[in-house]
Amino acid sequence: TAAAAAPDAPVIWEELGSNICVHWSNKKEAQAEEAFAKAARVVSVELVNNRLVGNPMEPRVALGEYDAAKDHYTLHSPTQGVVRVREGLAQYIFKIPKEKMRVISPDVGGGFGLRGKLFPESAMVLWASKRLGRPVKWRADRTETFMCDPHGRDHVTHAEMAFDDAGKILGMKVETIAAMGGYLFDFGPRIPTIAGGRIQGTVYDMQAVSTRVKCVFTNTAPTDAYRGAGRPETAYVIERLLDQGALAFGISREE
Repeated sequence: TAAAAAPDAPVIWEELGSNICVHWSNKKEAQAEEAFAKAARVVSVELVNNRLVGNPMEPRVALGEYDAAKDHYTLHSPTQGVVRVREGLAQYIFKIPKEKMRVISPDVGGGFGLRGKLFPESAMVLWASKRLGRPVKWRADRTETFMCDPHGRDHVTHAEMAFDDAGKILGMKVETIAAMGGYLFDFGPRIPTIAGGRIQGTVYDMQAVSTRVKCVFTNTAPTDAYRGAGRPETAYVIERLLDQGALAFGISREE
């Protein structure tokens, strides 16, 4: 993943000239540098937050029905929220009034972030139902679920934390390269940037926190929200740094 940001890396989209699609910062570099200049001790970690698959209990299903007499579409599909899917179908795909589109979600065997998306198959079964004059059903198998549903995480991170001589946190610096996959999927760049960035510090008194993220294209399936959508990754980095800080001061992690 980190190699995708190298100057000599093969470029996924040649017209862009680079694999870096977003370079984000929370603009606190100066505060962090000032805090680190006062540090009694500094610790660091190199982390790989590996790519993973959401893998809900049931694969994705889309059942589309078109009522010609009412000029009305109905989609049955397990989602995390029917309103967002309905609005996407009506506004962006079919370009019809919202009252002509209904989305019904029965029991969902886990959402995990990926079930909040509008997928091509959901639109295609509705289109096909209108064309054929009968309901049309599509179902993914388990392999398709692994390959085609959005994946999660896939980050490489270097992070440092500065402490005073009493072991109190003075500041933190985080540099992350986050894989987006071959193309951007919905919330893709939002997850490792503002979604995780808005809880920097978590439960601790940390003010001078600098976070910078490079989102890069890679020749893999797209990444998006998964189980906390950027926040667990942020908490993980902080806790790993605190573990290293405890070792450096020779105290327990709890202390």
